[in-house]
Amino acid sequence: MNKIATFVMPIYLRKKEEIEFFKKSVKGILNQSDQDFQVVIIDDNTDESLYKLILEYIEGLNDERFKLIRMNKNRGPGYCRNIGIDYANKTSSPFILYNDADDVSNPKRLEYTRKIFKDEEVGVVYSTFIPIDENDKEIPYKNLVESLKNILDGNKNNPIHGKDILIKLATEKNYTNLTSSTSVRTSLAYKFKFPTFRVSEDCYTWYMYASSGKSFYYCKEIPTKYRLRNNGSSNSRENLDDFYRRKIKADSLGFKKALNNYSKNNLVLKNEKVKAFYDFYNCLYKVVEKESSKELLTSLEKKINKYNYYLDINIKEGKNYIVQVIVPQTEGKVGGSDTHVLSLSTCLKDDKNYTPIILFTRNTEYLEKIKNNDISYIFCGKCKSKLKQLYLLSDLPKKYNIKVMHSHQYNANYLASAIKLYDRLWRKIPCVMTCHGWIENNIVDRYYTFWDFFTYLFASALICVSRKDEKRLNDGIYKNKKKYYIPNGVFINNNKNNKKEILKKYSIPNNKKVIAYVGRLAPEKRIDLIIESARICCEKNNDIIYIICGSGDEENNIKSLIKTYSLENKVFMLGYIANINEIHSITDLLVLSSDTEGTPRAVLEAMSNKVCVVSTNVGGLKEIIDNNVNGVLVEKGNYNELSDKILYLIDNDEIRNKYAINGYKKINENFDIKKMEKEIKEVYNKL
Repeated sequence: MNKIATFVMPIYLRKKEEIEFFKKSVKGILNQSDQDFQVVIIDDNTDESLYKLILEYIEGLNDERFKLIRMNKNRGPGYCRNIGIDYANKTSSPFILYNDADDVSNPKRLEYTRKIFKDEEVGVVYSTFIPIDENDKEIPYKNLVESLKNILDGNKNNPIHGKDILIKLATEKNYTNLTSSTSVRTSLAYKFKFPTFRVSEDCYTWYMYASSGKSFYYCKEIPTKYRLRNNGSSNSRENLDDFYRRKIKADSLGFKKALNNYSKNNLVLKNEKVKAFYDFYNCLYKVVEKESSKELLTSLEKKINKYNYYLDINIKEGKNYIVQVIVPQTEGKVGGSDTHVLSLSTCLKDDKNYTPIILFTRNTEYLEKIKNNDISYIFCGKCKSKLKQLYLLSDLPKKYNIKVMHSHQYNANYLASAIKLYDRLWRKIPCVMTCHGWIENNIVDRYYTFWDFFTYLFASALICVSRKDEKRLNDGIYKNKKKYYIPNGVFINNNKNNKKEILKKYSIPNNKKVIAYVGRLAPEKRIDLIIESARICCEKNNDIIYIICGSGDEENNIKSLIKTYSLENKVFMLGYIANINEIHSITDLLVLSSDTEGTPRAVLEAMSNKVCVVSTNVGGLKEIIDNNVNGVLVEKGNYNELSDKILYLIDNDEIRNKYAINGYKKINENFDIKKMEKEIKEVYNKL
């Protein structure tokens, strides 16, 4: 087998003095520790008088390893290198070392490169560079143009190395190595020829090499001396506007072709492609930002915006995936279904058989909670178009073994149904829908409920969080569909907070009995009834205060009602509370006055913290609260009865504490989240 490596050197002299740079480049090759090489020099139609100097020098070497080829017209460095590649291929040379005619190769370059290429997986070997001026003196880093600094910084801090590096190369580095520091297998170079561009033809080619599946190998021991002129710039950068216009065009075309080539042999999801182009143009923008014109930067900004609709996907390695679909409340708000999905996924993430992925559409605060719990996710928040969301989600099952899709509540059920309608891959995946209760206070609510029921047609199984909801489905067209009663579960809290510190933290008087509402400030929650009860109870008992914890659309109405009744010193609105256990530690009584509910987490969490609860008798509340045993149930809409029960329990500590203890026992036995998780997994197993 031929072991002769080939140095490929294009040359085009503009001035007589440049012949000295060429001679130094040739000497750099001649000084190699490994002498088993050949050199093909391609003259790019240099002026006849200067070409004679080149020819005279090469003939003077009297070295048959040197081959000089002269072009009949000026074609550019890429075209010339292709002539050298053809020569290397024709002579069965195993690999090529590119060397521009004014750069100087490290004397150990060929020796190290040959050793590295013994690994058949390696397709490209490259090194860093030492910038030198016309007098061979090293140029200080501070004098370099930004794009060259980027290359040096990248090589120093995090060089591209290994297989499947195309995306990383294009989206993090843009341009990772100079031509004179690059060596490549001849077979790879012959397959991916240089384009005939005169700017950034090398970056284009590196992208194509990276798309081949072969490894890139970074060797820091053999830096090339890279000759620069004009105080830290290369010849091609002298006309900056023209240079960067051409660079943007060449790099864009190269990345597009390389990504298409890579996709032929590798699975690249639709979302990954969109994200890759977005990151590519962002990276390119940063590279040219300080050296380019405003016009070019504006054109790049348009490219960036064009691809700014990707999904934020972070999926950890797993065996079988369960996609938990939720459309959470908007920023600053938290719904019971949101917390339910987060809690369920937190439990499932350690399961050996199922790995949860939370698919959600908005709320960056919710995203942070998911990240903090180290749960896989698909965040659609950047993509405002529903149709584009479906497009980007459509091929996800090709890459991930998704066993079940599980959606929760109205908007999530709409989304899950749309996903199934849009793509056949998702239609093959069983879908579970959890019915968290329905809101039907007005015609608009009933409209949304109607469509929620329609989505159940796409469900393989339905989970009802209350017996009341299960009965409603059994009485309708869904009586033959698989249904399971699984009430919501919560983490049982046994931690103790310092009550005095919490009261001080929220500026709440420490000598009062605290009545709390926890949840969304939404119309169906009827917080106006709680304020009405505050008006009555605070007038009869001066030792009572109310706290309202949560956020929502009703906030201004509630504040207005508090002001109307002059309750500013009796009712405190605390907003959204991240650590709700702190509130439970200072609460004597939790109040819920909703017109409609499923299995409200606020009640479950309060009871799990040994807090007594008074609630309207709606939804699944009677499945949680045994009236006058572990809490109190009152008639919906009756704030007078609500007030009477609050006063009674506040005045009777022994009874209130008894109910609280009984409530804790029931939650521990029937509504522990581990129990819920086990029962939900049994549903997954049956599909």
